[in-house]
Amino acid sequence: MFVIPLQKLRCLLEGGPHKPVTLTLTGTCIGNPQTREGQHFATSVRVKDTKNLTITNRSNQTWHLKPIIEGEQWSGPVSFIVEPQQSKPYELTYHPLTMTSEGKKHQV
Repeated sequence: MFVIPLQKLRCLLEGGPHKPVTLTLTGTCIGNPQTREGQHFATSVRVKDTKNLTITNRSNQTWHLKPIIEGEQWSGPVSFIVEPQQSKPYELTYHPLTMTSEGKKHQV
């Protein structure tokens, strides 16, 4: 766990003649949770395989997520919102346009 304090940041307020104020921010990074299980996608070339991945928000803050999906054969919504203490399915689609070689797989 890392704690990164930013101290005495100068903030300028809008809406009138205000004096600058200072702000101290502290953030804490946490590790990614262990993945319990993976998802297996399998389909023929030019046929889609879509699965719903459940995203659980155990925090008290609304999550505004922008997933980064790499690989032209994968797609999903570019943004995703999960309310506090809720779970929501994220629809991920695998749509291969070429065959994979033996022992090689498309990965997301």
